[in-house]
Amino acid sequence: SQNKIEYTKLLDIINSSGHKIIQIPNLKLSYMQLNYLDLSFANMRGCDFSNCQAQEIKLCNANLSNCSFNDSSFKSANFREAVISRSIFERASLQNSDF
Repeated sequence: SQNKIEYTKLLDIINSSGHKIIQIPNLKLSYMQLNYLDLSFANMRGCDFSNCQAQEIKLCNANLSNCSFNDSSFKSANFREAVISRSIFERASLQNSDF
């Protein structure tokens, strides 16, 4: 089961993390605009990114296993060293993104 989160609450979590790894698994992030965020090393297992619009987002070394990226658009995203096992990318646009 996934938990819906408001964008402002997500920003609060990211900005208050300091140097700790962000722990936000199983969040429903569908239809969100996720631009210019650094989520490197975050634990985001099981998150729903369906229909998200994201630009210049860093997900380096993040755990993105079991996530849904269906119908999403990630422009210039950085997925280097991210764990994407068992994630689904049906009809996803990953223009200029690095893996």
